[in-house]
Amino acid sequence: MSSRCALTPFLILVNCAVNSTMDLYRFVLHCGCNYQMLWSQDGLHWKNNAPQKPWCDVTFSDGTKTTLSRRERPKWVRDANNMIVYISTGVQPNDSIHGGRTFTMLERVV
Repeated sequence: MSSRCALTPFLILVNCAVNSTMDLYRFVLHCGCNYQMLWSQDGLHWKNNAPQKPWCDVTFSDGTKTTLSRRERPKWVRDANNMIVYISTGVQPNDSIHGGRTFTMLERVV
């Protein structure tokens, strides 16, 4: 299995009144090339703050730009302080990169 790292950061869309040091549940809903961020303080009542966003147009750390065919299986990657720093997704590229084979991609979260 191969991995690539995206250069462009993944924006967590949360209300500015909620800061990153609070204990929050974050949930990524995805469908093909769109995602929706939800958040909750109790894991039962969920809020969204923005419409669906596209997430298949990426720029890799080597400067290569592409539009992926799809992204799926999002998972958070945390640092030693339990802060979310990356999102890991399985991606299906178009035929022009990676020989058209699926791979795991990491993207920095801001």
